[in-house]
Amino acid sequence: MKTVIVAAGMARRLREVTKGKPKPLMEIGGKSLLMRSIETLSNFGYGPFVVVTGYKQHELKKHIGDLATCIFNPWFETTNNMTSLWFAKHWVNSEPFAYLHADLLYHPEIIYKMSKHKNNTVMLYDSSSIGEEEMKLIVDNGNFVCSDKSIPLDEADGEWLGINQFSAEDGALFFEMIESCLEKKNFENYDTFALNKMADAGVKLPVEDIVGLPWLEIDFPEDLDKAEKEILPQIQEI
Repeated sequence: MKTVIVAAGMARRLREVTKGKPKPLMEIGGKSLLMRSIETLSNFGYGPFVVVTGYKQHELKKHIGDLATCIFNPWFETTNNMTSLWFAKHWVNSEPFAYLHADLLYHPEIIYKMSKHKNNTVMLYDSSSIGEEEMKLIVDNGNFVCSDKSIPLDEADGEWLGINQFSAEDGALFFEMIESCLEKKNFENYDTFALNKMADAGVKLPVEDIVGLPWLEIDFPEDLDKAEKEILPQIQEI
Protein backbone atom coordinates (compact mmCIF):
# COMPACT_ATOMS: atom_id res chain seq x y z
CA MET A 1 0.00 0.00 0.00
CA LYS A 2 1.28 3.44 -0.91
CA THR A 3 2.49 5.37 2.13
CA VAL A 4 2.98 9.10 2.64
CA ILE A 5 5.30 10.41 5.36
CA VAL A 6 5.31 14.17 5.98
CA ALA A 7 8.71 15.46 7.03
CA ALA A 8 8.77 19.12 6.01
CA GLY A 9 8.81 20.88 9.38
CA MET A 10 11.57 23.05 10.82
CA ALA A 11 11.45 21.69 14.41
CA ARG A 12 11.88 25.14 15.92
CA ARG A 13 11.15 23.84 19.44
CA LEU A 14 14.07 21.40 19.18
CA ARG A 15 16.70 23.75 17.80
CA GLU A 16 18.74 23.76 21.01
CA VAL A 17 19.40 20.03 20.67
CA THR A 18 19.10 19.35 16.94
CA LYS A 19 21.54 22.15 16.02
CA GLY A 20 19.59 22.62 12.81
CA LYS A 21 19.36 18.94 11.90
CA PRO A 22 15.95 17.92 10.46
CA LYS A 23 13.87 16.30 13.20
CA PRO A 24 13.12 13.11 11.20
CA LEU A 25 16.88 12.47 11.07
CA MET A 26 17.31 12.55 14.84
CA GLU A 27 18.58 9.17 16.00
CA ILE A 28 17.04 7.06 18.74
CA GLY A 29 18.99 3.91 19.55
CA GLY A 30 21.38 4.60 16.68
CA LYS A 31 18.71 4.86 13.99
CA SER A 32 16.83 7.88 12.63
CA LEU A 33 13.11 8.29 13.28
CA LEU A 34 12.46 8.36 9.54
CA MET A 35 14.43 5.21 8.79
CA ARG A 36 12.72 3.39 11.67
CA SER A 37 9.33 4.21 10.16
CA ILE A 38 10.27 3.15 6.64
CA GLU A 39 11.74 -0.15 7.85
CA THR A 40 8.82 -0.92 10.18
CA LEU A 41 6.19 -0.12 7.58
CA SER A 42 8.03 -2.15 4.96
CA ASN A 43 8.00 -5.16 7.27
CA PHE A 44 4.20 -5.09 7.24
CA GLY A 45 3.85 -4.76 3.50
CA TYR A 46 3.61 -0.99 3.19
CA GLY A 47 5.22 0.82 0.29
CA PRO A 48 6.15 2.35 -2.04
CA PHE A 49 6.89 5.46 -0.01
CA VAL A 50 6.85 9.17 -0.62
CA VAL A 51 8.38 11.59 1.86
CA VAL A 52 7.18 15.18 1.69
CA THR A 53 10.22 17.29 2.46
CA GLY A 54 10.77 20.95 3.21
CA TYR A 55 13.37 22.08 5.68
CA LYS A 56 16.84 20.94 4.55
CA GLN A 57 15.32 18.74 1.87
CA HIS A 58 18.71 17.73 0.47
CA GLU A 59 19.78 16.18 3.78
CA LEU A 60 16.58 14.16 3.88
CA LYS A 61 16.95 13.03 0.26
CA LYS A 62 20.54 11.93 0.86
CA HIS A 63 19.51 10.02 4.00
CA ILE A 64 16.60 8.25 2.27
CA GLY A 65 18.42 7.34 -0.91
CA ASP A 66 16.30 5.15 -3.17
CA LEU A 67 14.02 3.92 -0.36
CA ALA A 68 11.41 6.57 -1.11
CA THR A 69 10.38 9.25 -3.56
CA CYS A 70 10.76 12.78 -2.24
CA ILE A 71 8.30 15.59 -2.98
CA PHE A 72 9.24 19.12 -1.92
CA ASN A 73 6.86 21.53 -0.18
CA PRO A 74 8.40 24.89 -1.12
CA TRP A 75 6.21 26.73 1.40
CA PHE A 76 7.26 24.61 4.38
CA GLU A 77 8.15 27.66 6.45
CA THR A 78 4.59 29.02 6.46
CA THR A 79 2.44 25.87 6.14
CA ASN A 80 1.61 22.84 8.26
CA ASN A 81 1.22 19.10 7.70
CA MET A 82 -2.15 19.41 5.95
CA THR A 83 -0.55 21.42 3.16
CA SER A 84 2.45 19.09 3.01
CA LEU A 85 0.16 16.10 2.56
CA TRP A 86 -1.60 17.84 -0.34
CA PHE A 87 1.66 17.77 -2.31
CA ALA A 88 1.41 13.96 -2.41
CA LYS A 89 -2.07 13.96 -3.97
CA HIS A 90 -1.02 13.13 -7.52
CA TRP A 91 1.50 10.55 -6.33
CA VAL A 92 -1.26 8.75 -4.39
CA ASN A 93 -3.39 8.91 -7.55
CA SER A 94 -6.73 8.00 -5.92
CA GLU A 95 -5.40 4.70 -4.50
CA PRO A 96 -5.62 3.46 -0.89
CA PHE A 97 -2.78 4.88 1.18
CA ALA A 98 -1.31 5.09 4.65
CA TYR A 99 -0.23 8.43 6.08
CA LEU A 100 1.89 9.38 9.07
CA HIS A 101 4.09 12.04 10.57
CA ALA A 102 7.86 11.63 10.50
CA ASP A 103 8.51 12.62 14.13
CA LEU A 104 7.09 9.48 15.75
CA LEU A 105 8.74 6.64 17.67
CA TYR A 106 6.39 3.69 18.05
CA HIS A 107 6.15 -0.05 18.58
CA PRO A 108 5.81 -2.14 15.37
CA GLU A 109 2.63 -3.71 16.78
CA ILE A 110 0.91 -0.40 16.09
CA ILE A 111 1.55 -0.81 12.37
CA TYR A 112 0.41 -4.42 12.59
CA LYS A 113 -2.91 -3.21 14.00
CA MET A 114 -3.27 -0.81 11.09
CA SER A 115 -2.28 -3.45 8.54
CA LYS A 116 -5.22 -5.66 9.57
CA HIS A 117 -7.48 -3.09 7.92
CA LYS A 118 -5.88 -3.61 4.50
CA ASN A 119 -7.05 -1.05 1.93
CA ASN A 120 -9.63 0.28 4.37
CA THR A 121 -9.79 3.42 6.47
CA VAL A 122 -8.64 3.42 10.09
CA MET A 123 -7.56 6.22 12.43
CA LEU A 124 -5.26 5.18 15.29
CA TYR A 125 -5.52 6.69 18.75
CA ASP A 126 -4.42 5.97 22.32
CA SER A 127 -7.11 6.03 25.01
CA SER A 128 -4.49 5.88 27.78
CA SER A 129 -2.83 9.14 26.73
CA ILE A 130 -4.82 12.33 27.21
CA GLY A 131 -2.69 15.39 27.97
CA GLU A 132 -3.69 19.04 28.18
CA GLU A 133 -1.35 20.09 25.37
CA GLU A 134 -1.84 17.02 23.18
CA MET A 135 -3.87 16.59 19.98
CA LYS A 136 -6.90 14.97 21.58
CA LEU A 137 -9.84 13.33 19.84
CA ILE A 138 -13.43 12.32 20.38
CA VAL A 139 -14.81 8.96 19.26
CA ASP A 140 -18.42 7.85 18.87
CA ASN A 141 -19.52 4.27 18.14
CA GLY A 142 -16.10 3.35 16.83
CA ASN A 143 -15.79 6.33 14.50
CA PHE A 144 -13.74 9.50 14.50
CA VAL A 145 -15.73 12.60 15.51
CA CYS A 146 -13.07 15.30 15.77
CA SER A 147 -9.53 16.00 16.89
CA ASP A 148 -8.13 19.22 18.33
CA LYS A 149 -5.81 20.39 21.08
CA SER A 150 -8.63 22.53 22.49
CA ILE A 151 -10.90 19.57 23.34
CA PRO A 152 -11.51 19.58 27.13
CA LEU A 153 -9.84 16.69 28.96
CA ASP A 154 -13.12 15.43 30.36
CA GLU A 155 -14.56 15.17 26.83
CA ALA A 156 -11.57 13.53 25.11
CA ASP A 157 -11.41 9.81 24.41
CA GLY A 158 -7.67 9.70 23.79
CA GLU A 159 -4.75 11.15 21.89
CA TRP A 160 -4.39 11.32 18.12
CA LEU A 161 -1.31 9.44 16.87
CA GLY A 162 -0.81 10.91 13.43
CA ILE A 163 -0.83 7.41 11.92
CA ASN A 164 -3.74 6.68 9.59
CA GLN A 165 -4.88 4.64 6.63
CA PHE A 166 -7.41 5.51 3.95
CA SER A 167 -9.49 3.55 1.50
CA ALA A 168 -9.37 4.82 -2.08
CA GLU A 169 -12.75 6.53 -1.64
CA ASP A 170 -12.02 8.12 1.73
CA GLY A 171 -8.54 9.15 0.61
CA ALA A 172 -9.95 10.95 -2.42
CA LEU A 173 -12.48 12.73 -0.19
CA PHE A 174 -9.70 13.66 2.23
CA PHE A 175 -7.70 15.33 -0.53
CA GLU A 176 -10.83 17.10 -1.79
CA MET A 177 -11.45 18.43 1.70
CA ILE A 178 -7.84 19.55 2.02
CA GLU A 179 -8.12 21.44 -1.26
CA SER A 180 -11.31 23.16 -0.12
CA CYS A 181 -9.46 24.26 3.02
CA LEU A 182 -6.47 25.51 1.03
CA GLU A 183 -8.75 27.46 -1.29
CA LYS A 184 -9.80 29.39 1.82
CA LYS A 185 -6.11 30.02 2.63
CA ASN A 186 -6.07 27.73 5.67
CA PHE A 187 -2.40 27.00 5.04
CA GLU A 188 -1.29 26.66 8.66
CA ASN A 189 -3.90 24.12 9.77
CA TYR A 190 -3.16 20.59 10.93
CA ASP A 191 -4.34 17.58 8.94
CA THR A 192 -7.08 17.03 11.52
CA PHE A 193 -8.72 20.26 10.34
CA ALA A 194 -9.73 18.53 7.09
CA LEU A 195 -10.62 15.28 8.86
CA ASN A 196 -12.92 17.16 11.22
CA LYS A 197 -14.74 18.61 8.23
CA MET A 198 -15.09 15.13 6.73
CA ALA A 199 -16.65 13.82 9.94
CA ASP A 200 -18.93 16.85 10.13
CA ALA A 201 -20.11 16.01 6.61
CA GLY A 202 -21.12 12.53 7.77
CA VAL A 203 -18.15 10.52 6.50
CA LYS A 204 -17.55 7.48 8.72
CA LEU A 205 -13.88 7.22 9.71
CA PRO A 206 -13.30 4.06 11.81
CA VAL A 207 -10.81 4.21 14.66
CA GLU A 208 -8.68 1.69 16.54
CA ASP A 209 -7.29 2.08 20.03
CA ILE A 210 -3.61 1.14 20.45
CA VAL A 211 -3.80 1.35 24.25
CA GLY A 212 -0.88 -0.36 26.01
CA LEU A 213 1.59 0.01 23.15
CA PRO A 214 4.48 2.48 23.60
CA TRP A 215 4.83 5.46 21.28
CA LEU A 216 5.90 9.08 21.40
CA GLU A 217 5.70 12.19 19.25
CA ILE A 218 8.99 14.10 19.39
CA ASP A 219 8.27 17.82 19.86
CA PHE A 220 10.43 19.08 22.73
CA PRO A 221 14.01 18.48 23.94
CA GLU A 222 12.74 16.41 26.86
CA ASP A 223 10.97 14.12 24.37
CA LEU A 224 14.29 13.00 22.91
CA ASP A 225 15.51 12.00 26.36
CA LYS A 226 12.23 10.20 27.10
CA ALA A 227 12.37 8.42 23.73
CA GLU A 228 15.84 7.05 24.40
CA LYS A 229 15.47 6.18 28.08
CA GLU A 230 11.80 5.18 28.40
CA ILE A 231 10.04 4.47 25.11
CA LEU A 232 12.78 2.62 23.22
CA PRO A 233 13.41 0.14 26.09
CA GLN A 234 9.67 -0.58 26.22
CA ILE A 235 9.59 -1.20 22.49
CA GLN A 236 12.55 -3.54 22.68
CA GLU A 237 11.21 -5.61 25.56
CA ILE A 238 7.67 -6.24 24.30
